[in-house]
Amino acid sequence: MPAYGYTQEDLRAWRATCLNEHLANGGIVQVSTYTNATLYTKRHAGWFTEDAKGSLYVRYGRGKNQLSHGDRLLVSIRTGWSK
Repeated sequence: MPAYGYTQEDLRAWRATCLNEHLANGGIVQVSTYTNATLYTKRHAGWFTEDAKGSLYVRYGRGKNQLSHGDRLLVSIRTGWSK
């Protein structure tokens, strides 16, 4: 996976399964809003899910945070590798 922010076109290709596989292989995923950035690591593999409409979610406590409305991203997603 590339180590830069995703565009809406990239989101169509890299869905929850790919993000979870990236984390399971030792990668890092950064999800950023205007005020907050959260890093997800190998221990968070499996936290990214999709609904029937194709919206992307990430687990947050006992609930889920919505990261997209269908193919429209609501946050910035970056990937990379841990040292």
